[in-house]
Amino acid sequence: MGAELSEYVEGRTRLLVPSGSLSSPAPPAAPAFFNPHARLGRDVTVLLCGALRQLAPPPHNYLDALAGVGARGLRVLVEAGMDFAHLNDLNPYAIELAKEAARLNGVEARCSFTVEEAVYLMAERARRGERFLVVDIDPFGSPAPFLEAGLRAVRLGGVLAFSATDTAALMGLHPLVAKRRYGGTSLRCEEAREIAVRLLYGASAQAAMRLEGGIRPLFAHVTRHYIRAFVAFERGAARADEAAKGMGYYVRCAAGLHRYASEEPPAACASCGREVSRAGPLWIGPLFDARLLSEALARMPRGAYPQAERLLATALQEAGLPVGYYTLAELGRRLRRSSPPLQGLLQLLAEGGWRSARTSLDPTGLRTEAPPEALLEAALKLP
Repeated sequence: MGAELSEYVEGRTRLLVPSGSLSSPAPPAAPAFFNPHARLGRDVTVLLCGALRQLAPPPHNYLDALAGVGARGLRVLVEAGMDFAHLNDLNPYAIELAKEAARLNGVEARCSFTVEEAVYLMAERARRGERFLVVDIDPFGSPAPFLEAGLRAVRLGGVLAFSATDTAALMGLHPLVAKRRYGGTSLRCEEAREIAVRLLYGASAQAAMRLEGGIRPLFAHVTRHYIRAFVAFERGAARADEAAKGMGYYVRCAAGLHRYASEEPPAACASCGREVSRAGPLWIGPLFDARLLSEALARMPRGAYPQAERLLATALQEAGLPVGYYTLAELGRRLRRSSPPLQGLLQLLAEGGWRSARTSLDPTGLRTEAPPEALLEAALKLP
């Protein structure tokens, strides 16, 4: 095929990838793009698609709209048991690699391939009524230009999965860029990862509302320099109205540890009356769908995807806890001492009757129902 190629096995799937993508710190875009460092995102996709296959009626079909060499689309066929996958990319060489890999895995009869512009492809499939259980968008940079077309191509009760690599905008370094792309300003703070996820959910909710529908967030994670999000798309004016109620602002007290969601942008902290920082408009509803996560964890082969398993299990534990999390470093600075141990802090909060959990969004973060005063009191008791 021209360039030097390597056969690369990820999970249980054989892939054909340019050899340079396996040795370069930043995988090159030419002759075809493949990022081995994004494996966790693909593992998570495999697990969630396997769960969706159990929960949703057939057909279990999948669109990889920006497929590259086809890693994600082929893996959901081989490992998640999806019935059919359509792989599309503007790079014809990448699609040739995907076709050859499909033959290597024995799934060529369950695939189709195109070389088209992704927005056009999704809009055209929707116009013809050829929609998918899962539409996956994995662009360079922002997913914003693809969201509405992606939702159009999702079937009734289906899922839109999408990635974002413009984390500098989403995490507060460029708040006006975030506002331009996602409809809400970002905020630079300890819990910026959650705000970034909520901005992505919010942008997908706004796209859904323009189509007279709403979204239900399923799962999201922040890994290395990218964010992956999964939302169910539900059609109808009533769903659009529900989605509108899920939009608001993330509020952070500038003086204390108070953080909360608000439907309107407040002028002062609701707890202490002091100045606040805020991000949004963004999604202020639930972050995770416990039913889908439970199904994915129950059906995964034990030990096959250890990092993804830990990620989903942590998210399941924090599902339903309040908006906003706290990092250990932030608590240490507030108390002017070293950061408290996470496990000890969780234990003390539980003994005090407060539901708390690690957060999947930050390895040093916790989410809790305890008010800031109780949280700091517990942290002070630890060495």
